[in-house]
Amino acid sequence: MEKPAAKWARTVFRARGIPNTIKNPESAASFLHAQLRIPLPASIRVFSLATALSFGGIQTSVSKVATVKFLEVPRLILDDPGAEEWSVSIDADFDLILDTHFIGMTPLNEVTGADHVAEYVGKKKNGTSLVS
Repeated sequence: MEKPAAKWARTVFRARGIPNTIKNPESAASFLHAQLRIPLPASIRVFSLATALSFGGIQTSVSKVATVKFLEVPRLILDDPGAEEWSVSIDADFDLILDTHFIGMTPLNEVTGADHVAEYVGKKKNGTSLVS
């Protein structure tokens, strides 16, 4: 039987609510390291970082969204392994949200000019995540 931490270490998460001041994957990993209290920032792999989309309604603050994997799984995930979404309050008006159910459109990168690449995130038949 697979240990829960091993399963989560293969899962791709969406991280929403990353401050707009975060400009690159390295600073996103440092931010997640601090907010999720993960001992080693090198254990966080940020695959993509982009400005969050707002569908309907008024967006009061611009934030970023990232796709990430954790080699060292955050405690909040291990404490509630049956969930599909976890939230950490950053301040009174700001939450960092991790989820595994990002169905639909999720921005993966900022696109400038004509040079850009596509990234696919999906699930294999055995339930493990795939990033290419």
